[in-house]
Amino acid sequence: MRYSFLPARDRFALRRSRVREGYATGRQPVNTLMDGSLPERGSGRSGPGSRALLILLIGVCALYSMFPISNGNFFWHIRNGEDIVQSLHIRTTDPFTLTRQGCEWLQAEWLAEVLLYLPWSLAGGAGVVILKMAVICTTVLLCLRAARARGASPEAAVLVAVVALSVAHGRWIARPHIFTDLFFALYLVVLGRSGRRLSRDLALILPLQVLWVNLHAGFTMGLFLLGLDVLDPLFSRAWRLLRDRALLLLASIAVCGVHPNGYGSIRYTTSFLHQGLFRESIREWWSPFDPRFQPGHPFSRTALAFILVCVALVLALVFARKRLKLSRCVGLAALVAASSFAARNLELLALAMIAWIPPLLPRVRAWVPSLLLLLAALVVPLHGIPREFGPPRSPGLGVQWDVYPVGLADFLERNDVTGNVFNSNEIAGYLEYRLGESLPLFMDGRCLLYPEDLFAEYLVLATAPDSIPAPLQVRLLDEWDINLILTDWPDARG
Repeated sequence: MRYSFLPARDRFALRRSRVREGYATGRQPVNTLMDGSLPERGSGRSGPGSRALLILLIGVCALYSMFPISNGNFFWHIRNGEDIVQSLHIRTTDPFTLTRQGCEWLQAEWLAEVLLYLPWSLAGGAGVVILKMAVICTTVLLCLRAARARGASPEAAVLVAVVALSVAHGRWIARPHIFTDLFFALYLVVLGRSGRRLSRDLALILPLQVLWVNLHAGFTMGLFLLGLDVLDPLFSRAWRLLRDRALLLLASIAVCGVHPNGYGSIRYTTSFLHQGLFRESIREWWSPFDPRFQPGHPFSRTALAFILVCVALVLALVFARKRLKLSRCVGLAALVAASSFAARNLELLALAMIAWIPPLLPRVRAWVPSLLLLLAALVVPLHGIPREFGPPRSPGLGVQWDVYPVGLADFLERNDVTGNVFNSNEIAGYLEYRLGESLPLFMDGRCLLYPEDLFAEYLVLATAPDSIPAPLQVRLLDEWDINLILTDWPDARG
């Protein structure tokens, strides 16, 4: 068999590898990757017990993602999805606020908001929770498929999944970022295929990248994975393969402009990273080791789980007798570093571990992941669904209405209240869902719509720290001509 598409040096290395694997002795040859390297090998057999283990894992994932909606920004996303579906128009200037009306609005998540609104319009909160469960379970299945395609046994894949998802499930909330998880897992499958060709990659990856760009600002993680894909042929000097993968990366960057805001979609992420005040005020961007992450504890539950996952990752790499590709070493190191700085990256680290680590592991006894899954399943009826911060959640569908200002919105609608509003951010999403443009608010959850100096003024008015003199707050209210204040119930400092 000839491999004329490979350079002579790689053809020689491939023949030597195949001889070592038994090709010359008449055994069935193994598949090779495009760069001539051999894929990781493991016990890829799957029997009834293995399928039962996989089903149990997906059942546990569904259970841990089945809880009522309670996040503050959810209703803002539903409002925008409803607006797009009913008007068949994607606005790129803001119509909903007093402070930024008519200013440029980067619609980073418009397609995800439409996808969230559609089940909401059919079945309310239960429909959205079911959609979230389906997306999360599909994401985990894709990562398992990526691991199995690389030769991992089902037992090893499930074991790594149970460990890795212990740091990810806290982020399984009904928001557009779940679609970034889905596409990240899909890229792990697509980029792990053997026998790839540039024409097929372009036909598959470019439409996926366009969809991802319009679903969520996390589409940059697709470019991250495509960048990692360039490293292996670069360091193995497989120049033709390097050219193809570099062209795929450049083409994927080019199609990021297929968006209502054009290449503003790329500017969204870079702008956020340069605005420290927003990062310091948004919890998901805090390090899991930040004392604020779980007040009153030296380490948050998330930080402890992250440490355990990192220890398990290091042990897997140390004791595995197979060499992990350079691209995956770099990818895991980058995701560990990103997760230590911002907890929102933990879910992506977990997905990469499920796809890349199981093929390196030796034989795993089925009872080990089975026991872990049973213990995880028992936690929910005995304790509730753990979360990153606060008391555990109770399983269920629908919406946790008591965290939203339903009565306030009823009062404003019933009395046709108008005015220049100052509002606390926590209640903005639901008020915009109910009132829309009829009562423009001071600020909502679309952080990059607002300059940092405006956000600083909001914090002065909303948080009322002791160091801020009251006359300053009165002056800011006068400058904005505020005559109506809507806020959630103040805490002890209020």
